[in-house]
Amino acid sequence: AGADAVLVGSAIMKAKDETQKIHELLSATGETKVKICGITNVDDAVVCGREGADYLGYIFNYPYSSRSVNPRMARDIIARTKRDFPRLRHVGVFVNEPSASILDIIKLCDLDIVQLHGNESTNECVELRRATEVWKAIVVKDATDFETAQKYRDVVDNILIDAGRGDGRPLKIDIPNGVAVDILAGGLTLATVGDMVRLFKPTIVDVSSGVEVSPGKKDL
Repeated sequence: AGADAVLVGSAIMKAKDETQKIHELLSATGETKVKICGITNVDDAVVCGREGADYLGYIFNYPYSSRSVNPRMARDIIARTKRDFPRLRHVGVFVNEPSASILDIIKLCDLDIVQLHGNESTNECVELRRATEVWKAIVVKDATDFETAQKYRDVVDNILIDAGRGDGRPLKIDIPNGVAVDILAGGLTLATVGDMVRLFKPTIVDVSSGVEVSPGKKDL
């Protein structure tokens, strides 16, 4: 079965037989959808929409990331891509942002989903889920982190398993039996995503540094 959507990167653009290259990538990813995170400009967002990404991610108010954007910047990007690519869904990524601030940004930017990447409680997840779809990211360093992930299973829509908070490291740990991977992130590139999809069987893959020429600038 082919993928619902997949991002076509520079490796495909430069291939002599683009159709065959796209076919190989679709076959590798199966039914997995693709989120491109760390969007910082309209040009990258438009290319992602044109080439078939399912989700675009925006990192809000996080000074430790070179991909962080302010709400007004994101609002302009989202407005443009919602007009041209209405099927795209837009994800706001937050790290320990107060719930009230997140709710304001949801309205300002017309976000479809919030992704919580900090130490948010289950109660905070429940509160935000009243307003929109919620994804909870869990940084996995050892098997005990999967137990933490399961605590959120009933209070969020999807759980994202990450090897590290945006540092591009791949996941190098076995996932316990019976633990479903909704979203997989960490060190994913066009060269590795097929193997990671076959190994972990996620519903969505989350790619950022793996498709960049520099932080925040996508190689598309």
